[in-house]
Amino acid sequence: TPLHPLWCHVGNVEKPGNCPRPEIFCSHRDWQDGRGSCTTDRDCPGREKCCAPRCRRECKNVDGGKWVQ
Repeated sequence: TPLHPLWCHVGNVEKPGNCPRPEIFCSHRDWQDGRGSCTTDRDCPGREKCCAPRCRRECKNVDGGKWVQ
């Protein structure tokens, strides 16, 4: 059965830009415990990307691999 033309399944969408390296060292346990506010870029509004500036993933504005305030 064909799908309705206005319906589509969107998988993991990676937005343009790169997340900078984390600002601090995180232990393996910190990463396991750190669920954060996002899992993929798709979880973030607008142009924000899902990055891990510390030990938990969060939506951040990035530009050219640098944090944007």
